[in-house]
Amino acid sequence: MYIRINQSGRIAEINAPFLAFFDLNYRDCIGKTLSDLMINKTKPLSLLKRFFFTSNIDILFKTKIVEYTIKGIQNWVEWSMIQVGEEFVALGKNVTCIKKFEPLIEKQNKILNNHIKNMIASLEYAKNIQGALLPDVTHISENISQFIIYEPKDIVSGDFYWFLSEPDGFIIISIDCTGHGVPGALMTVMVNMLLDEIIKEYGIRNPQQILELLDKKIQQSLSKGDITLADGLDIGVCRFNLYTHKLTFSGAFQNVLIFRDGQCHKLHGGRFPIGFYENFIKSWATEFFDLKFGDRIYMGSDGLADQFGGERSKKLGTKKLVAAIKDSVKLSMKDQHVYLYKFFKDWKGEEEQVDDVTLIGIEVGVLPEFLSYSQENNRQERQQLSLQS
Repeated sequence: MYIRINQSGRIAEINAPFLAFFDLNYRDCIGKTLSDLMINKTKPLSLLKRFFFTSNIDILFKTKIVEYTIKGIQNWVEWSMIQVGEEFVALGKNVTCIKKFEPLIEKQNKILNNHIKNMIASLEYAKNIQGALLPDVTHISENISQFIIYEPKDIVSGDFYWFLSEPDGFIIISIDCTGHGVPGALMTVMVNMLLDEIIKEYGIRNPQQILELLDKKIQQSLSKGDITLADGLDIGVCRFNLYTHKLTFSGAFQNVLIFRDGQCHKLHGGRFPIGFYENFIKSWATEFFDLKFGDRIYMGSDGLADQFGGERSKKLGTKKLVAAIKDSVKLSMKDQHVYLYKFFKDWKGEEEQVDDVTLIGIEVGVLPEFLSYSQENNRQERQQLSLQS
């Protein structure tokens, strides 16, 4: 509804919704003052009169909701008051429906807020459970230093990592399950159990064989009767032998970057994910790399490279990520961790995080000699044989 008062205080313009709301007649309004109309309409029009003809606080507000009772019916109007030159204009919006439903809306909001609080509390507890499943890799070996950037998009994550220490080295695995949040987190629990079974119980250590068996088990787990879930995961499996100085890698849609003397070497994962992949015969290759002192190895999910940000709100991309690693590769692992985490946050800026982020960095220190390892093993075996005899 709309009404315009000219500089002499008379109604210059008025529209039909205004007339209908206040039960007025157009001919009786044009050229009249609000005082003329207030003879029979004192209460409904009093606010407008105070606005137009006084300089008290009413004139200062931009919008105000006013309650009216017209013909015994309760109504609410949201007024916007403006001055145009020497004329005054009032714009009104009938918000009766909104005001009448306010108590119900407030009640529903309270219920919704309670549900949200309970859901967040549950997710926070689930986060603690998921965190307990993540391995402690703070001390892989006295000859290895490392860092892990682990940044879930939501409270719980579809990314996780798996670790096993061995007498001659260790296995470390980066996993990126389909989706994020609760669905991805449920997948991580299942995959964690399957890796424990495959590697710890079955004793399988070859990265390619780990992928092949994991693929079969994932498909079996996600197929019930006629229902097959098209879920899966990307994964990179690295086995470090610190005595043969050998890195063995196999991956599914994950690669490994190795920096040595300023040069970047890449070990390529296969182009098939783990899990359901219709009408394809999947295969994964094994790649080897001879380790040297000072080598730095990086692996992880695609969440960091896929993050939008920067001045033009574009994806970071693999090239920029590799460049950031290269720019900081001479820093200590601790300082590089800080550098890359800040790089990610600065790039993201105010953009929403698009996916879970995992980046694992490993530096090879002084490697033990294989000969001394073999001699020690032989000595222990001779001692065991002598004790048995």
